[in-house]
Amino acid sequence: NIGYGKIKEPLLRFSAFFRALNASAPNGRFMDSYFGDPRAPGGYFPIGFMSFPMNQTGQQPLYSRSVFNFFSPTYAPPGPMAAAGLVAPELEITDGNYSISIPNTFVEFIYRPNPLPAPPSGPSPFIVLDYAAFLPNARNPTALVDQLDLIFCGGQMGGYTRNQILTALQSFAVSTSDLERVQHAIHLTVVSPAAATQK
Repeated sequence: NIGYGKIKEPLLRFSAFFRALNASAPNGRFMDSYFGDPRAPGGYFPIGFMSFPMNQTGQQPLYSRSVFNFFSPTYAPPGPMAAAGLVAPELEITDGNYSISIPNTFVEFIYRPNPLPAPPSGPSPFIVLDYAAFLPNARNPTALVDQLDLIFCGGQMGGYTRNQILTALQSFAVSTSDLERVQHAIHLTVVSPAAATQK
């Protein structure tokens, strides 16, 4: 059924992303932010993505504008979808801003130094991602894309997307590190339409 499926809610995409990469917080707080100046030992203030994802995703636990959800169950974007009698509730919170900020936030987490420096007063407050499960396939683009397709796309990655990612991975210089290969492959996968939809 061509009409079956849905756009994944941003918070569900991010929770799946962090789960797949075994995200951890060295200081145990999962706030992903310092208080003020990174060198200040004064404590923590919720300014990072994890403490207020509403800024980048339009969603945040317990922040729904109504008791029903972040969007109407009958919402249909104008155009072919509405004309076909289909609904896409999750698209009600998808606009030009979030269409850019969500992929950018994924990219920020993927490429930032890992781990970021710790403050003088204790473990780093920043989220750490673990790429260990993907590194064995770093030099085997087909196996890596198959693995990412299963984990991030539920095996629904289309041929065009697969070929684009394979072409990118096969163009790397021999000296490209395994970590860089995996990071790029994850980047291209998580921002693809296949990773944003559930069928």
